Amino acid sequence: MSHILAIDQGTTSSRALVFAPDMRVCGLGQQEITQHFPAPGHVEHDPAEIWETTRATARAALDQAFKDYKPNAVMHFAALSQVGESVTDPGKYWRNNIGGSFNLIEA
Repeated sequence: MSHILAIDQGTTSSRALVFAPDMRVCGLGQQEITQHFPAPGHVEHDPAEIWETTRATARAALDQAFKDYKPNAVMHFAALSQVGESVTDPGKYWRNNIGGSFNLIEA
């Protein structure tokens, strides 16, 4: 097994970690994201901010890990909580979920 880049998009932050084969963390990036509360019990996030913080944290984790290691593969797993986006704005859906794989490979 080689190194793994894991991305965690949480409610309050974007986080990326690079794991070595022995599961040691050899790269880490994290940035908070802005919380918007339009009504009591509701929270919203800006998709562009999520994308930018995800890219920045992945870059930070990879830069830190690349100081000592060279990965030989990149995998990207996408999760979607707002399925309606794939119908109402398929271009945005593609850029956010499919296009993200290509951006990670280029990183």
